Amino acid sequence: MAKKHAKSKSGVHERIVAALGTRGSFRIAGLLVAFAVVIGLAVYGACEARRRVENDSRFRFDGWALEVGDLPWWVTPEIQRDLAGSYRLDREAFSLFGEDAMDRLRRALERSPWVRSATDLELVYPTSERVGRIRATLVLRPPIAMVEIGSECFLADVEGRRLGEPYDASAQAWFRVPRIIGVRGGFAMPAAGDPWRSNDIVQGIGVARVLAENGIAIDFPDHPIDAIDVSNVDGRADRRASEVDLICGGRVFEWGRSPYATGSQVMPIRRKLENLRRVLSDPRFGTVRVVSLYTTPLVGS
Repeated sequence: MAKKHAKSKSGVHERIVAALGTRGSFRIAGLLVAFAVVIGLAVYGACEARRRVENDSRFRFDGWALEVGDLPWWVTPEIQRDLAGSYRLDREAFSLFGEDAMDRLRRALERSPWVRSATDLELVYPTSERVGRIRATLVLRPPIAMVEIGSECFLADVEGRRLGEPYDASAQAWFRVPRIIGVRGGFAMPAAGDPWRSNDIVQGIGVARVLAENGIAIDFPDHPIDAIDVSNVDGRADRRASEVDLICGGRVFEWGRSPYATGSQVMPIRRKLENLRRVLSDPRFGTVRVVSLYTTPLVGS
């Protein structure tokens, strides 16, 4: 009799446990579903908010203003406008909240032919009253020569890159750099930012680079080098004559071969520079119309 009672009690207990277990499972399952719905809504809301922010024109860099602080003296208003628009991507404008936004912004700034590097980027977020601003330190590519082709002159930097759009010859007075003249035609015009490939121009830029790196224009502001004549590069006009000539106030200073010439140099560049400085500083050479800088002693006529 005792065993039967115990068995009956055990069966009731199992039914109670089973009933509670079923209700507990349904309760847990319901909680999990509700939790998943909440998480899904939160994720959807976050994604939707991110999408709206990324598509908000206020946060797209192509609508922001660029502040670069003090610029070199030679930067014209036209160059300033080029710099102000250099980071705007025509094909792929990008947002402040896009992936690698700062790196992409730096690369966009450095795509300008005027910009060697962009550093110290700082962002000022937009408000309801003003657009966002980009503050950057730009290291620019200063021009060292103007390449004269027909009636147009193109600025070139120390690496032989074409800088910006063409100017007329009157712009030389502003930039204070020599014109490279006597260039033969028949070569492909490089895009702004790309290097010149014409041998004549390369040879002329080689001489312009030597003059710029040794401060000739700075040390002799009253005797600027007006032009670098490359019409006899490779001796195509006269193999016995100087291949590159400097034109200074109507006088001709025969340089000899360019530093980039493949032929041997008659005189080291250092000696040529010494001769040039002597000619520009000594009043006795003021009336001499032609001076050979690559011979010893100096020969003038």
